[in-house]
Amino acid sequence: MDETPIKAAILHALQACANSSPLRTSALQLVQELGYHSTRTLELAPNTAHGLQQTFGIALEPHRALTDAWQTVDVLLQLTDEEMRGAGVQSLLPFDSSRQVDNARIESYLFLRSGCGARATPAPSLPRLPAR
Repeated sequence: MDETPIKAAILHALQACANSSPLRTSALQLVQELGYHSTRTLELAPNTAHGLQQTFGIALEPHRALTDAWQTVDVLLQLTDEEMRGAGVQSLLPFDSSRQVDNARIESYLFLRSGCGARATPAPSLPRLPAR
């Protein structure tokens, strides 16, 4: 299988994220080029950390989520466990909804895009996720 067209499409989508507006559209295109497709999407209004919390009825911890640095946040799409298993990169990223995280079984996944401003925290100081 020739991966060149796939890599070129992903590169083009990445470049569009850096050079185009609105960012939500180009980020959604990137996710789709990576093999994720869903009709379940949502446009937040306002597309801010506060809007995300209001829409989903959640409370984010600002010091952990670094919400002070967020200028915008967009819900790109939601995928079910079944859709994740059928996604193009399944062989690279195995998803298993039979596992529990924080005593909850996760059966769908949200893809978010966050735009951070000049106040964004440098990557080395971000919390590290445990290795599997």
